[in-house]
Amino acid sequence: FCWMAPSLGDVARGAPDWTAALLVQYPFFVGSLLFTVGCYLALVEVVNANLQVELDALSDEGSIHRRRSREALEARSRSGSFGAALSARLLPAAVAPAAAPAPAAASRRGEFSAALRWWGWQPSSLLYWGALGQLVGAFAFNVACAAGLPANAVGVSTHAGEVAFLYLPSLLGSALFVFASYVYVVEETHDYNCFVVPAAPTLGYAVVSLNLLGSLLFLVASAGYFCQVEPYGLYAGGQFGWEWQISEWGVRFTYGVGSLCFVGGALVSFPELLSDT
Repeated sequence: FCWMAPSLGDVARGAPDWTAALLVQYPFFVGSLLFTVGCYLALVEVVNANLQVELDALSDEGSIHRRRSREALEARSRSGSFGAALSARLLPAAVAPAAAPAPAAASRRGEFSAALRWWGWQPSSLLYWGALGQLVGAFAFNVACAAGLPANAVGVSTHAGEVAFLYLPSLLGSALFVFASYVYVVEETHDYNCFVVPAAPTLGYAVVSLNLLGSLLFLVASAGYFCQVEPYGLYAGGQFGWEWQISEWGVRFTYGVGSLCFVGGALVSFPELLSDT
């Protein structure tokens, strides 16, 4: 939204370089790094959930991820041990510990570290491909956001440089976000039709729906980059003509609203994790 304000974030329209860097360029880059960390941890969660099934095999009682979450909560309630619950969720079913006396805290931490896998290959799981695609999309946005930093302004000063390092990575990343978000909706609703609203919507459904909407808005904003006409820049059709309107409302405003959707999904995810609904 600061990018929309000419005096704050738009250098081409008179904003000081330092305010544009402080309010737009560096927040983009730092945010992309944090988003990448979150995408990687989502992949770690999927790998450790032992999801070796296709989503078309899901039953009404929920996916393996949901079932193992409930098993973890049940293990926690039986043993009173949070460490035992994590082990029950993260270990493969064949070696998951049965109800046993809770070990000491140090031993539980050791079991957790030994069980946790930081990378894996699960090509038979559509949810795995969704998480992997989301991570690759985040890397693409890292490229685009890094190219927009003040130190790299020379590298993207030409239209060809902008297309190669800003426009295309943003479009690729947004498309992969849409794919991942759709997969998460399917996993939550157990229906490939993402327009079908569950009879009893859950917090998890709110999270995946907000993420899907944010991803679609990012895709629209990224596509808007390609409306730039050379050599007129944002002045095609006049100083505040059609191209400036697309940049202001189709790109910048749409990115802003999409970001709000991601923030909303992140906030709702906290009670969703605590309630398992």
